[in-house]
This record gives sequence, C-alpha cells and structure tokens, in this order.
Amino acid sequence: VMLPARLDSAAAISLADRLRELQGTDVVIDASRVELLGAKAMQTLLLAAASWRAAGLGFTVTNVSAMARTHLSDLGLSDMRLIEGAAP
Repeated sequence: VMLPARLDSAAAISLADRLRELQGTDVVIDASRVELLGAKAMQTLLLAAASWRAAGLGFTVTNVSAMARTHLSDLGLSDMRLIEGAAP
C-alpha cells in the first residue's frame, strides 16, 4: 500500500477503509511519499499494526520519509519499531 503525500484526517479515513479490505493478509505499507503525517493517520496505522500482529499477520511500514520521521517525533513516536514490523 503506497501512502499518499498528505495523510490528514480525510486520508486517514481512506486508509482505514483500504486496510479493512486487506484484513487477513500480510500488509506492507510504503511511506516514501509522506510529507504530512497527521495524528489520526498515525493512530490508524498503530491500531492496524496491533490488530495485524494480534492475528499473527505481518504489518510493515517501509521507506519512511524524512518528513514522516519528523512528524512521528513531533507526535512523541520516534521509536520506529512501533510501525516497522518489529515485535513490541
């Protein structure tokens, strides 16, 4: 799943819908184009990652852009293991 450049509240809803379609399968998220990562989108990714892992499925976010890393840090989530697929 290629994330859009702008992950605001509206994009978070679309992302949640797309992830629902992918339930039951391993998921790889490409965050290379992300320029804006809002709190709602981050929450959507974190909840999905937890749900996938609880189901024993893979959920990995790759190619995290520098701007996305900055937004993660701003949200107090600079520990990328939260979304990169590492065990908690």
